[in-house]
Amino acid sequence: ILTYTAGTTVNLGRVVGTDGRDGLSPVIGENGNWWIGEEDTGVRATFGANDSAAPGAVTQTNPVAVAAIAVSGVSLAGNLAWVLYFVIKKKKV
Repeated sequence: ILTYTAGTTVNLGRVVGTDGRDGLSPVIGENGNWWIGEEDTGVRATFGANDSAAPGAVTQTNPVAVAAIAVSGVSLAGNLAWVLYFVIKKKKV
């Protein structure tokens, strides 16, 4: 059973055959959905212009993500400053 991040699940059945051969690999069908063998999973694999993940579709930013990025940036800058300080200090000695 495969569970997608959106919460939907698909029962793929037995992935490895009874004779030990490899199972079927998922492919993107002509309709843009993931297919496993002859079964359409109903899950879109590609995005079009009207999909929510299309460029420019994001209209607001999560404040938690902005804060996390800011904290990460400050932390990185601080670490780089310490590295430079120790490199310069070591060269002077």
